[in-house]
Amino acid sequence: MPEENVGGGADEVVSTVIPYKNPKALIGYYLGVFAFIPGVGAVLGPAALVLGILGLRDRRRNPQMHGLGHAIFAIIAGSLLTLVYLGVVILIIVAIAKEG
Repeated sequence: MPEENVGGGADEVVSTVIPYKNPKALIGYYLGVFAFIPGVGAVLGPAALVLGILGLRDRRRNPQMHGLGHAIFAIIAGSLLTLVYLGVVILIIVAIAKEG
């Protein structure tokens, strides 16, 4: 029985650092990181936001899933970059409207 506890404890540590039991939060985190690449963030930012929210919701339903930090990062990065790219699109539309 002690061998099972050691394995379970190691699994718990790994799932805390890398929340593989909460794939939505984990994927949202990586999308949030890669959304900082110029141009790519227009697509990845909103996806990170959505997956972060879904990952947070899953984490609240089942706290053993972990991934709270990853989900929060995905929500913050996704929100920030979505707003930035939305602002850029609005500025482009305004600039085009002024020329026309």
